[in-house]
Amino acid sequence: EFRTFAINPCDDACIAAFLTSLQTRLIPQVFQENSYLQESLTDLTVVLKRLLEYNDRSNRTSSEASVSAKVLLERVHNFERRVDESLQRGNVFWGFFKSRKFRHGHVFTAFVQFFWDKIYFARPLAIPRSVFEARSRSKSKLRPISTETIEIKAQTDFLIAELNDIDTGGLYRSTQDLTQFYHATKESYVASLIVVSGVLSFFTGIIFTVGNIGAAATNNSNRGFRLLVRIGGNSFGFITPITAVLSMFHLFRKFWILWSLSGKLGSKLNSGSNVQAGNIKTVRAVTRSAELATAMRFFASAGAAVSLYWLWVNSEPLRNDDSIDRMLPAYIGGGALCLHIVSIFFLLFIEYFLRYRFEPKLGEYLSESFKDEISEMYRDFDMPLTNIDTKQDQDRLTWEYVSREFLHKYRFDTVFAADRFSALYH
Repeated sequence: EFRTFAINPCDDACIAAFLTSLQTRLIPQVFQENSYLQESLTDLTVVLKRLLEYNDRSNRTSSEASVSAKVLLERVHNFERRVDESLQRGNVFWGFFKSRKFRHGHVFTAFVQFFWDKIYFARPLAIPRSVFEARSRSKSKLRPISTETIEIKAQTDFLIAELNDIDTGGLYRSTQDLTQFYHATKESYVASLIVVSGVLSFFTGIIFTVGNIGAAATNNSNRGFRLLVRIGGNSFGFITPITAVLSMFHLFRKFWILWSLSGKLGSKLNSGSNVQAGNIKTVRAVTRSAELATAMRFFASAGAAVSLYWLWVNSEPLRNDDSIDRMLPAYIGGGALCLHIVSIFFLLFIEYFLRYRFEPKLGEYLSESFKDEISEMYRDFDMPLTNIDTKQDQDRLTWEYVSREFLHKYRFDTVFAADRFSALYH
């Protein structure tokens, strides 16, 4: 039965014969002592049942949608091989040190993959129309993983639109998984850049300190110590502000998320009961306060980056200009430090005074206020039930995807602390 199914995977009779063989002979009799293999074969029965359902709707699917699905499948197959090559499969020594290929290390990721990912221009709207075009594009080694991911997601969204929402719950779930994988890939690039810049700052700081001690001990007469001071100063001045620049981008993105969320909460003030409206007002007030705190931290990071780079440039007297205040970078850096300290105290005020006013049933009130959006997401992610898993397990998985999509779209994690966010998630 399996050989016949492998030759004709789209024939309903071959699928039904192989499915019957699995359910009546292979799982309960042949492999009854191997529970791991039984679990895998049980998952295979789910796939076969899904395949029968999709074959039943083939008459209701347009030829354009069928071609798009074939093209997308070819691209996903090639993408799977690329992702498998990017996985780190080295051994772990002493509990923390992992052997890996050079292209999987932080140095290569920070100096090659991170900047190439920023330079490479993704084309999510340029959807391939043939299998050959999809194969050619997916086999490009120069295309970053993140770019390939976001383009496959756009191609999946295009297929969902062509199917006119006919049992597209599985595709909606796949787009969410691709989105999470895309953000995880981008975050791994940023993490490698932070690790490399932190290590370089640490060692250049040591070099700078050793050079200064040696220069002071030799009365600045040793050329080697002066060279160490120069190398350490230039390296430290160039590398250290990178973290401040990264925090600027992160904080600006967070500010934009909070701004959008407060606007959405404002549109929900007139919906629901008075209790719901009161809780929405409280959450919106905390959101506005978080916007202010984020703006303060953004300007503090910008001031730190500007002062560090300016101080580094001023340490190299390229010209004698008495009109330039050499202490101005120090003033900017001091102001940035003070602003950052004020933002910390303001965050403590938000945590222990404003967020303390949240009611225990806040998650319920918010969910009720966004009931229409949640219901629409549930319809998108819902899939036909099978008799393999219980209805409760399948429904629980659907609600998990719905909650992830809801919280990814509105980002309440930027407003609530971990415990309150967990209550809203549940």
